[in-house]
Amino acid sequence: MKNLIYGALCLVWFCSANVQGQSPCYDKLYVAGKTYLEKGDYAEAFEHFIVARNCWDKKRMDRLDYYIDLTSSRWTAALEAARKEAEDREKIEAGLRKDAELAKVEETRAKNEAQRSANLNFAYLHTNRSQKALENNKASEALCLAYEAYNKLEHYNHSDPPPEKPIEIPAVVFEAFGNAVFATDHQTIELSQTNILAFEMTEKKDRFLTIGRDSTIKIWSISGQMIDSIKNEKGHILSATFSSKGNQVLICNKNNTAFIWKEGRTSLIELQGHENAVVKGAFINEKLLITISRDGMVKRWNESGNEIGKGISLTSPLIDMIIGQNKTAYFRTAYVIYVLDLNQPYEQAVELKHDQYIFGVALSPDEQRIMTVSADRTIKLWSGDGKLHKTIEHDSPVYTASFNPLLVTNEIVTGSQNGEVRLMNLDENDQTDQYAVNHTQAIHKVIFSPNGNYSLSVLADASFQIFGKQKASGNHRGGINDIVFSPDSQTILSCSEDQSTRLWASNGDLLMNMPLENAVLNARFYQGGNQIISITKNGIVYLAPNPILVLSQIKNKKRKLPACSTAME
Repeated sequence: MKNLIYGALCLVWFCSANVQGQSPCYDKLYVAGKTYLEKGDYAEAFEHFIVARNCWDKKRMDRLDYYIDLTSSRWTAALEAARKEAEDREKIEAGLRKDAELAKVEETRAKNEAQRSANLNFAYLHTNRSQKALENNKASEALCLAYEAYNKLEHYNHSDPPPEKPIEIPAVVFEAFGNAVFATDHQTIELSQTNILAFEMTEKKDRFLTIGRDSTIKIWSISGQMIDSIKNEKGHILSATFSSKGNQVLICNKNNTAFIWKEGRTSLIELQGHENAVVKGAFINEKLLITISRDGMVKRWNESGNEIGKGISLTSPLIDMIIGQNKTAYFRTAYVIYVLDLNQPYEQAVELKHDQYIFGVALSPDEQRIMTVSADRTIKLWSGDGKLHKTIEHDSPVYTASFNPLLVTNEIVTGSQNGEVRLMNLDENDQTDQYAVNHTQAIHKVIFSPNGNYSLSVLADASFQIFGKQKASGNHRGGINDIVFSPDSQTILSCSEDQSTRLWASNGDLLMNMPLENAVLNARFYQGGNQIISITKNGIVYLAPNPILVLSQIKNKKRKLPACSTAME
């Protein structure tokens, strides 16, 4: 267990050193590996040498490969010597023991320990060979070798009778397998559009749209086939959103107009009537739309582009809005959130106020409570009718907050400018901090997993923290542009300015590193979490299966692997 924990810490240390400019990781891991080798601690030596292969400043691969092979040969020799010693000792001591059963138990223990070490030796060797195969562009070979490493340990853990000390599969084995899956199975689609500013998917995750710097919107199928291209000749595009069915798009422009794109229609439907930039719009349903403009005007429209009623003028410039499932709209201005029931004729909007800038608003799962976060160092909890229930003070401006999706937990999580992440359990009369973690960097985003068991915070230094049964972390070498949980809450997908998308287990283990060719704007799960889509800022889409799916397919014989040409018994 010590080896596995240390291996995971090595990976975290390596990423941290790379980001923060600490001393080179290769030399430290290489020297430590040699030290463990000379001590005869071969498992530790293996982990250090294998992790050294992933160092950003790696060098002298021939020297490293020599010591990996030397470790293997010495470990094998030590195992053989231990086996013979155990046999000799057993022969000598067996006659001296009165209790034959004790001798048999001791013999079994020694054999099991030798077998356990031999299986670990096999797994580490195959993991190393998988990494080398991938470096030499032998993706299929890398996949086969990584699976053999995993399968050897799985077979040992599920042998009959089961081992007394099952082997926890090292994180490097899963990472090697995931990296090989990406190399063998990913598809690359070059969109006929560069300098992409925004990306949006339909609810069904079967289509997406891109907004280019040239004020062109393009709509695509998930396979990368272009469905339509819309060039906005009148001004800069501020936002675009799909209808729930995905066959309509509402486009909002800086030049005071908005348009409806409808599938199968040759021309756009123009929405005229705003007197300032239309910052955002939304479909209330397939036949009813809403738009907001920078001058505080809210307007409703039918699907034909006709305005419904006069609209309502709010007193402050509008920044953003969200529409709840119960068709209530929440309009954000600098210091006020306006709440409006869209099911009723326009009336006076409910006002939720702060003394300083409001960074965001969040809704409880049942939408009966509203949470606002502000530069005034507070969060406020409101009822839907605008009644203030609670004000919770913080030590610095609060940038972000979220409700646990499980209503019964009554939990919220907040993230602040000073790096504090606070998980709170609320009830009518009390407020309990379950934990408060202080980081050195501002918190940009906090979210809960869909099952409510984990919360996650994104820091300004390109790292994130996971809170659940145990605390874990992960990072990139550049700013994190997006991060999401999978639908089953078991994995996390992050994408970054460092030109990579990464898949993580909920315990912080890296499952797959996807090296791409440009900064990654967005990454999403689709097909129930079984597939991953990444889009770069220069207009390249990458599609890849979740390695957990591929592992299941191989185990259940739904996918056949070629034989490993360099596999070892």
